[in-house]
Formats: sequence, C-alpha cells, structure tokens
Amino acid sequence: MLQIMQKLPRLPLIFGGSIVFLLILFGGLLWYLQRTSQPAEQQRPVVVALPILASPPKEQLVNGFVHKMEELGYREGVNVIYKRHDPIRPSPEGLAQAREMYLSYVEEDVDLIVTTGNPEGNIALEVTQTVGKPIPIVALDMFDPVEKGLVKSFQS
Repeated sequence: MLQIMQKLPRLPLIFGGSIVFLLILFGGLLWYLQRTSQPAEQQRPVVVALPILASPPKEQLVNGFVHKMEELGYREGVNVIYKRHDPIRPSPEGLAQAREMYLSYVEEDVDLIVTTGNPEGNIALEVTQTVGKPIPIVALDMFDPVEKGLVKSFQS
C-alpha cells in the first residue's frame, strides 16, 4: 500500500492547504447554492369563508375586505382562497341554512370566518364553539361585539 501511495503524483499546495481542502470547500459551496436556489415549499393558502347572509352593505363590505387583503399581499388563488356563497335571506329558514353552511366550512378547516355582523356573527361563533375549533371570526359591520357576545372584551 505504501508503495502505491509513493507512486501517486504529489498534489501541489495552494494557499498553505491542499487541493483536497479546496475540493471540500467548493463541494460544500455548490451544495449550499443548490439547496438555497430551490423554491421553498409552498404553504397552504389561507382559506377564508366570506359572509353568507344577505344584507344591504354586504357587497361593499366584502369588496373592501378583499381589497385590504390584496394590499396586505394576499392574492386570490395564490395564497388565499375565498369561500363564496350566494346570499341567503335572514329568515328562520335562512338562518338554519347559514348554520349548516358554517358547519360545513368549519369541517373543511377554514382559517378565518368573515361575517357582516349579527345574527351571522353569533351563528358562526355558536358553530365554532359547538364543534370545538377556535376559528377567528371577523365581523365587518357590528356596533358592539362585546354586547352581542362575539368577544368577551375589547382588551382580549
């Protein structure tokens, strides 16, 4: 073995080190560059359930919400998905239908529920509490969410 090693040509020294050191250094650099140049894993888009019940300012409120989300960098179909539903009249049957829609949204694991206020906010809160999933609820048109029972206090 010693005889074989003695017959191999000597590697020149470069900068006080060996070519082997440089090969390891460049190999590590190439590995790092290859790893960091790959696109990062895509995150799951945020799923937002938009208001269900028909109300006079619903369209303007939803458009304003979506516009603000765009300003914050959320692009529909890219990093946010909006669950839209045809408006339901706020009758006793409509409220029951809204409850069923929110239940299906909660079972689909939406990340955020947006409502136009009452009674929709309370229905969404009731469904999330019944199922036991703490999904944030944003009420776009509500005067006093503490009085309506949507939040415990303004401090929390």
